[in-house]
Amino acid sequence: MTEELDSEIVWKEAERISEAKRDEDVCIATALLLASICVGPNMKNCAKFLKIPRRRIAWMCQNLRKSGIWKGRYVYADWEDEEYGRISLICDTFVALGIMEKTNG
Repeated sequence: MTEELDSEIVWKEAERISEAKRDEDVCIATALLLASICVGPNMKNCAKFLKIPRRRIAWMCQNLRKSGIWKGRYVYADWEDEEYGRISLICDTFVALGIMEKTNG
């Protein structure tokens, strides 16, 4: 699978999950989270993978780091949980957008 194909799959899945278009912040935040699983929690790598300017996602990346969803080289997510995975991804999207805060405990 090529990088282009992988990127396209991520965008299509982000559009499906967020029920938004690619140029909407909620879709971009969802794509950013999914991309970070593919290329790591790194703004430069995610922007390149998604083919969007870094300045478009900089504030979202800052929110993900601040919340601990992105920590070092790891993405702390439980999106694969069968019962709560989708809601967890949606909540993490809201964290990226600054709508919610994530705390431990």
